[in-house]
Amino acid sequence: MVVIAVELVGDGLQAGAALDTAVKSDPTAVRALNEGSFPMYGAIGLIVSALMLASAGYAILGTGVLPRWTGWFACAAALLNLAAAPSILGGTDITGFYTASGYAPFVGQAAMLIWFFVASVSMIAKREVRATPPLPSVTSAG
Repeated sequence: MVVIAVELVGDGLQAGAALDTAVKSDPTAVRALNEGSFPMYGAIGLIVSALMLASAGYAILGTGVLPRWTGWFACAAALLNLAAAPSILGGTDITGFYTASGYAPFVGQAAMLIWFFVASVSMIAKREVRATPPLPSVTSAG
């Protein structure tokens, strides 16, 4: 829910920038709203996504509810999100890699989306049920 809320705030800021261009736009307001959305998609969004992915990976590895590789993929995506989070300090150059609006935040967000797809397919796919040995019967001494 927090990931969705953070993304919606970023969407709201960009929507405000788009609405300002519909009438007589103020370039400083448009730029401020647009750049205000960068932390939501960048550092803040990536840190919250990393927390969610790490929690999901830990739960998957601990319970075995999905294949183990799905849990490891979530952990790797969480690390990728954490590695991309400091890109907020790289400025706002859209053509740069490690910038607030560059490719590093995109790679982190893409890793989360790929994990959502992988986990969804893993939940739908049938898993082979392993036969468990019968429990030993308990007899009462009488």
